[in-house]
Amino acid sequence: MRQRITLIGISIIAIGITGCGGGSDGSPSVAIPPPVSETPPPPTSGLLTNEQLRTAVDNSAGLVIEVEATWFAENTSIIRSLTEDEDFGDLSFLDGDLANKRIVMLGESSHGVKQYSQAKVRLIKYLHERLGYNVIAFESGLYECEIEQRSIERGDARGAMAGCIFGVWDSAEVLELFRYVEATQDTSAPMRITGFDVQYSGIRARPGRRTAYIASLVEKVSPSYAVEVSNLETLLEDLVANAGQADSATSPSIRELRQAVPTIANNYLVLADYLLANETAITADGTFSRHDVLVAAQVARTAPFLAQQTADRFDLEQSIRHRDEGMALNFIELANAIYPNEKLIGWAH
Repeated sequence: MRQRITLIGISIIAIGITGCGGGSDGSPSVAIPPPVSETPPPPTSGLLTNEQLRTAVDNSAGLVIEVEATWFAENTSIIRSLTEDEDFGDLSFLDGDLANKRIVMLGESSHGVKQYSQAKVRLIKYLHERLGYNVIAFESGLYECEIEQRSIERGDARGAMAGCIFGVWDSAEVLELFRYVEATQDTSAPMRITGFDVQYSGIRARPGRRTAYIASLVEKVSPSYAVEVSNLETLLEDLVANAGQADSATSPSIRELRQAVPTIANNYLVLADYLLANETAITADGTFSRHDVLVAAQVARTAPFLAQQTADRFDLEQSIRHRDEGMALNFIELANAIYPNEKLIGWAH
């Protein structure tokens, strides 16, 4: 039986921006991130008092409406730090709200505002240490982030961040999060990173990497079908790249991709079924696990949404709808099959 997924938004982080992580026209984007500062975050300094949080009077502000001010006072809680990670007392009001909730979606008010990232990193530390949330699902490629979990386990937080997430979040603040996840690997409650986007992301998305990985699983059963799978992945990669450079909806590359979508979709669904049906043979020698098979099958199952998203990139509403549907299916599969016994945190979107 499928488990119910309960979602709750964190009020201090606004609902995510639809379509973030892609181009302004809805097309997929793969940004090679620049190096970020390796300067460690400043030491924690405790929670701020009401007096320390007080701001100067703004003489240009509008008149206070008493009924609105009363409602606001009764329905908000004060966050006393963006970086304090020893004392989460100001976040304890969330304990009751999150009781029996499996999934927390942090949303996204902006791609790169420093303070938003700091707030989310602190929230994640609280969710992990106090409430047992152990999986962070980024709005970045499912394959890329799953693979980069291995970099985390090898102690390469910087490499994991560059290989997993979109460049818009490649910052010192998010690097702190990846280093925190790395530090949990030798504890009794290690965290994992994963992704739920259908788009390629991070430097792990360089041409051919996903192709080689999925083909290597199939090769355990059928070398000849592995060649077909490699060709399928290469075709999708090329069509998406070419259509992503098109300058209009009538461009030949857009028409070519649109015509190929039905065949691509069918072939990927066949691949997903094949991987699941041959799990025993694929995992027989221990090179791959059931987890690997489940992830690869889900990547295949939602690959057609990337093709559809790109084919409709000049119809922004349709393009976003395709991507959103694929991401929703990925997140549902993460919760129901890939991490059925874990509590998940959704980063962005």
